[in-house]
Amino acid sequence: MTITKKDNFTFNSFVKYLRDYRDSVVENPIVNEEKTRYRTRDDHTNKKHCKSAFDYYLASKNKKMLVAFKEIYGIADDEMADIVDYYERGQHQNYHSASSYRGKKNTDFSENLKSLYEDVEYDRRKSFEFIADLVSSVKQYRNTAKRFSILDEKYNEKADLTKKWARISLDVASEWWREKHQRTDIKVGVFGQDGLSKDKYGGNGREEKRVIQDEKPFIQGDGYVVQPHVKKKEYDYYKENAIEVPSLWYLNVYRHGLSTVIYKSRPCMVIKAKHKPIQRLKDKGFDVYKADIVSSKNGEISLIQDLFLISYQAKKWARHSEGKQHYDNPERTFAPHRFDTLGECHTACNESLSIAERTMSGRVVSGIANALDI
Repeated sequence: MTITKKDNFTFNSFVKYLRDYRDSVVENPIVNEEKTRYRTRDDHTNKKHCKSAFDYYLASKNKKMLVAFKEIYGIADDEMADIVDYYERGQHQNYHSASSYRGKKNTDFSENLKSLYEDVEYDRRKSFEFIADLVSSVKQYRNTAKRFSILDEKYNEKADLTKKWARISLDVASEWWREKHQRTDIKVGVFGQDGLSKDKYGGNGREEKRVIQDEKPFIQGDGYVVQPHVKKKEYDYYKENAIEVPSLWYLNVYRHGLSTVIYKSRPCMVIKAKHKPIQRLKDKGFDVYKADIVSSKNGEISLIQDLFLISYQAKKWARHSEGKQHYDNPERTFAPHRFDTLGECHTACNESLSIAERTMSGRVVSGIANALDI
């Protein structure tokens, strides 16, 4: 049994359709067992199809209800267009909208609306608010149905891999600051991607606006920018810090467990790490990097460059066992940091390689002792 536009499904028939589909999926699994890494899960596919079928069924019935409403009340085509526009824009929720609303088609609807507001109280006018739910259902289905199709505005856009990973770098960098330095006010952006930014609370910043203010001093490194707070008086309650991380910060630093290092008893963000292999330390299991880090003290950030960073890998990064890196939502949001196994490292840094090495050795020994409960 399939749903087509010609079918006039009753509610009972639709529920039976979903039940039959669910049973057919269980009896005839669609999973290709040979492709275990990229297989499609039965449960996920079942739920996705049922949701799409329900949205279509509801939207098709609501569209018929809108047509019936138009015919029952004797509303002309242009007037119906104004009514749909009125409820689609949520104007019915604004008490004073009747006096300011102007329809698309310049019909008598706006004048009739004013008269209705004057002669009928609010509780009775609410009787027409069901139109808003009908319109919302139809519009929402149409927007969802055309996604990833030729009708989608983004269908012909070429994939921008740099921007794809830049969004992930922005998300994890914003989470890092909220977790490690809750009292530091900082705006986070991505170097070379002015449209991507987040505020202190993780909300999206101003579109097409850099978090870096050009009129204030800032430090530009290799693929990143740091702008510490500039004091206006002896003590500023609100402090304006900003940072632009490299677009591939997640790929090169975060997912390998190198994002955090303790320097001068404070957790610091490793904003850049360039591998500098030394065989003597490699034999001990240590990796050496030249790193730039960002520290925070009293709510003010600072950049410290050209440090020796030594790491000991406790867990390697690994892709999800099924290759899953997207949420099960209509947008298929890319989120590898939620599904992959992230790397874990013991780290230490200093201007002197020998001091960083001794510190790293002590931390590794301490970590082993704690793991063995010695």
